[in-house]
Amino acid sequence: MDELVPETQLSVGGAVDKSTQESVDRVPESPPFNTQADEEETEGNEVEEDSLTEFDVEAQLEPQTSGLMQEEQSPKVSEITYDDESHAAGSSKPHKRKSTKSISDDVVIDIDFEDAGTLGVSSMNETDIEIEEFPEEDNDILLCAAKNVQDNVGEEPEGPTEDEMLIESNNPAFVLETLALDAELEEAEDAMRKEFDNFKKFKAGEKIFPDVRRSEYNTIAFDLNAAYQPGVPLEPHPLRFVPKWDHKFVPMPCCEQNVHLFKVRSTDAVSNNDTDGPNEPDNNLVETKIVRSWMWHRISKALSGQILCSQDIFSATKQYTRVTSEFNALNYCIDQIMTDGERTHFFSKVIPYMTRLVLGLPEIVTCPLPILRKNVNHNISLSQRQVACLLANAFFSTFPKRFQFEAELPSINFKDLFADNHGEDERRLIMKAQKIRCLIHYFTRVAADSPQGVITYTRKNLRHCNMPDWKKIDKGLTKFVPLIRGTIEDDGAGLLKVDFANKFIGGGVLGRGAVQEEILFVIYPELMLTRLFTEKLNYSESVIITGCERFCKYSGYSLNFKFDGDYQDTTQYDSKGRRCTQIAAIDALYISRPLFQFHPKHITREVNKVVNAYKMFYEDAESLNLEKKNIHRVSNF
Repeated sequence: MDELVPETQLSVGGAVDKSTQESVDRVPESPPFNTQADEEETEGNEVEEDSLTEFDVEAQLEPQTSGLMQEEQSPKVSEITYDDESHAAGSSKPHKRKSTKSISDDVVIDIDFEDAGTLGVSSMNETDIEIEEFPEEDNDILLCAAKNVQDNVGEEPEGPTEDEMLIESNNPAFVLETLALDAELEEAEDAMRKEFDNFKKFKAGEKIFPDVRRSEYNTIAFDLNAAYQPGVPLEPHPLRFVPKWDHKFVPMPCCEQNVHLFKVRSTDAVSNNDTDGPNEPDNNLVETKIVRSWMWHRISKALSGQILCSQDIFSATKQYTRVTSEFNALNYCIDQIMTDGERTHFFSKVIPYMTRLVLGLPEIVTCPLPILRKNVNHNISLSQRQVACLLANAFFSTFPKRFQFEAELPSINFKDLFADNHGEDERRLIMKAQKIRCLIHYFTRVAADSPQGVITYTRKNLRHCNMPDWKKIDKGLTKFVPLIRGTIEDDGAGLLKVDFANKFIGGGVLGRGAVQEEILFVIYPELMLTRLFTEKLNYSESVIITGCERFCKYSGYSLNFKFDGDYQDTTQYDSKGRRCTQIAAIDALYISRPLFQFHPKHITREVNKVVNAYKMFYEDAESLNLEKKNIHRVSNF
């Protein structure tokens, strides 16, 4: 018999006054600049109804994208063939696609590739693949490009064998020639670095775009008065938590609408006669109850207990969210990578601080955070303590689904990073554990000395009417300095750094990725918060993060990635308390054949996205000037 039993009284302490409610009640659908109304896409699937599960919480599945190519009709194309072999997320079988496109009788472009693993948005290779069907007037461009490529690319010369290389390495003349070449390259590098050092850099105390001021296009989650000095603790704004359970805002786990239903079975044993045989079943009365549970109550209860080992983290997380695999990567990080002293300090000092951050969410982040939707320009400014609070919630996987936009947003809960969902081999498991080690180091630093700076997350859209007409621009590019040695994060201090991003920002940082973008996100962990509220990037959009702090050193790349100790960021602050660090996230097209990248449509798309990321956005800007000072701030690597 089913009985509806309320598990707890749903309430959030205190009422919200009317003026405070009205000040945060609306996020505009589109600002008066840089919005492309004609590119709005469908809202996605409707919200699915909650399903009942026994002894567990409703599945909080991560967003999945099909990644499959969609066929487009074109009268000029004589043949398009597809050979797809799709597998559900979680399958270990490869995903294969093949496409053949004939644009003339002489040129046939074949696309044949396979992506290992799943097609989830947290995968390293997830990207929607689009095969362009070019109009008739563009076919001549492709044919000409193909002919030029074929004429200019000869047969590759055979390289020396291992024996020949060994003989040459022992040849004194060869050694002297190699040393002379190295000296020449080093001299050229020194000359280029002198030019590089003359680039204009961010200066401490100056105003950096975007400004931190409260408006309908700027969400400021703290009070910042005119007398503010960097390093002074910031009070949240408004003073009391304002719940917003609306598709325009991030659903907070502490909202009273965050309710799930559970089917719970209770068994009452009925005594049997002593004469019953050993193989006869007991006569039990099974009663089923449907329990309506406020998830914040379950989260608070789970995290209020003692957490003394990695298995306790797993057990606590299971009480309020569905987990499909043991936290093997987290176990490996804590048990194998961390020392005894680090492990003791983590569970005795850091974990209690993190749980206090999680449970203090309604007092720390009181302002509703809007979802940064496509084709909308908006800024979100948070204090570093507020960012740490939200990331602590992500660590314990407390965030619910983000309504119908879940499939359009990257995952935020860390449970997939902790788990061994795909039966990874040991090297991949160790790589994930090293990423977790970077995140644990971030929380260790924050627990020891909570940072008091400000971070601004900006989504920028370049409206079609503001896109430059490249055929009419006769201005040259500013100075370009390529550097052979060095890294963006080490040598780009004071410059605008570029994140070669996935359109789902962060890429596989919470999955199996550990290349440029994923490494950037774990050594600057505050970048991770962009995944909470940033919808996937459109063709004319970029994301700018201003003020983030670096916490970790690292070595290696991909499967060889490794946490390499603490990093003390000495970057100065601007006038609004943000470190003079700015990172621009722009996603490039996936090009399966080199020929496609030279099509004017693709080139225009890429340079427009770069301009959108580099260009300072002022509301009164009238035209694009490629010689603006901000172009000088780009790290060219």
